[in-house]
Amino acid sequence: MERGDLDGAAGHFLRATVLDPQSALAHRDLGAVEFLRSHFLDAEAAYREALRLNPAIRSAHLNLATILTFTGRREAAVAHLRDLVARNGDAPDLFSSYLFTLVHSSHLSREAVFAEHVRYGESLAARLPATGPNDNAPDPERRLRLGYVSADVGQHILALMLEPLLRAHDRGRFEVFLYDNAGATEQRALPRPCVDHWVEVNGLDDAAFAERVRADGIDVLVDLAGHTTGNRLPTFARKPAPVQVSWLGYPGTTGLRAIDYRICDARQVGPGTASLLVETPFIVPGASVAFAPPDEPAPAPPPSVANGHVTFGSVNGLDKVDDVVLAVWAEVLRAVPTSRFLMKARGLHDARLREHLSEQFAGHGIAPERLVFEGASGIRGFLESFSRIDIALDTFPYTGGSTTRYTLWMGVPLVTLEGVALYERFSGAMLQEMGLPELVAADPAAYVAAAAALAGDPAGLAGLRRDLRPRMRASALYDVAGQTRRLEDAYREMWRRWCGSPHRQEP
Repeated sequence: MERGDLDGAAGHFLRATVLDPQSALAHRDLGAVEFLRSHFLDAEAAYREALRLNPAIRSAHLNLATILTFTGRREAAVAHLRDLVARNGDAPDLFSSYLFTLVHSSHLSREAVFAEHVRYGESLAARLPATGPNDNAPDPERRLRLGYVSADVGQHILALMLEPLLRAHDRGRFEVFLYDNAGATEQRALPRPCVDHWVEVNGLDDAAFAERVRADGIDVLVDLAGHTTGNRLPTFARKPAPVQVSWLGYPGTTGLRAIDYRICDARQVGPGTASLLVETPFIVPGASVAFAPPDEPAPAPPPSVANGHVTFGSVNGLDKVDDVVLAVWAEVLRAVPTSRFLMKARGLHDARLREHLSEQFAGHGIAPERLVFEGASGIRGFLESFSRIDIALDTFPYTGGSTTRYTLWMGVPLVTLEGVALYERFSGAMLQEMGLPELVAADPAAYVAAAAALAGDPAGLAGLRRDLRPRMRASALYDVAGQTRRLEDAYREMWRRWCGSPHRQEP
């Protein structure tokens, strides 16, 4: 499995369950490899058997909840994780999985989701020992030690987005540390020379990691994970650096008052957004990380020209799709009766999952012949799929991030539903930056109307197909050097505020 021979591993794990049907660990490991193969329903069966034999296997509970979200049963996943958190004393890793599931939910109010994040932060702060003052020299203009913390330095889109930023940092003003929390066997995509100091911390517990940050004299510590897998929020809760910041990685508040700021683009913060953040929003223009995707392939002509009908599409993960999202998508398809819908996501090679989604669409009056389902593919296949989509339909409340960027880069206009919380505003911020406010809807009715209007405008579709990539190149979304300077200025201003704060503890 560690070598990537998943089919071979699956055969051995399956044999293990035959040799010892009562081995909970054999069933758990079979579930793990089936999940990696995107055989979600087979993985679910294996995890359920593992938990029947041993209900205390934490990883099986967490992965079962993930499978429930990937197969359209998010509210079941929320209930499962809520119960797990209650029975395990608010363990930080379980609580983070629970919170990450909540931000995807269409059934919970954003205020309820925020309240649970606050509960996490208060629970963690109450259990941690008090930390001493930071002894960093309070010189507002000196060269700063900047630390980024991430587990996503392997084969992850965040690594591709981070590399140009890390290389562009002004080494005369900043000494850059990367704290790598990826697993020991994971192949790193980021080249180590892109930072001054690469520190692997996966083997350190949170207290030891906090001491390492203190020993390194980090002035500004930046969290790039939030409540995603591999986060080190319990380290941040110990306040090992004078200034602590949340950015990228996670689309909402961490819930930790020990994290001072949340970096946001101005368009990501609307009326009421700040009230859903424990951290203070720090506005950095173009803060939806600048990233230059590959130039090839070039955008294809609108497929509707050859097909004679418009194809709507989604290439977001299934964990962002639930019954509410699907119902609105079906309404779009009803509003454009000749249209088709292409859905490409990990797991959709499974005929059982495709049938389940077809049945859900059928419940809204959408015939199966109007639907095309495709499993995930490599980056080339992912980019090629946009040649078969005329108009992308965004997910909500958790909108696209890197997926939206690639969609627009490939010349495909996207309709999004913008809300109040950060996780509801990422796509809208990008569209506004590119001068396309008409594709940003305030409610489901406006979302359907915007999609239908675009479908009825062949000339407009063709024009966007030509213009979207040049628009992105001309925007802050493509300006790596400019964004890096703006971020550096933000870090400097945060540091100056700390140096001048009357509440700063003296060593």
